[in-house]
Amino acid sequence: MDKFSALGMFVATAEQGSFSRAAELLGKTPSALTKAVGHLERELGAQLFERSTRRIVLTEAGRLYLDTARQVLQRWWHQRLGAPA
Repeated sequence: MDKFSALGMFVATAEQGSFSRAAELLGKTPSALTKAVGHLERELGAQLFERSTRRIVLTEAGRLYLDTARQVLQRWWHQRLGAPA
């Protein structure tokens, strides 16, 4: 999986507050999103979400990373479109 896909899955999950809702929005399975976020967490060495059986909440590291991920995706998207960031 490429980094931009994983970042997009993380951002969608954070914004939706749910792996299931984000998966539905992106046309993916909740399992795929869970794996992508888990891979990001291992790569970063930080937990991005506090998980329970009922809900997920961003950790402090997750809140900081969310801002960065949004900026990276926005720049990437503008670059793909040939528009200034």
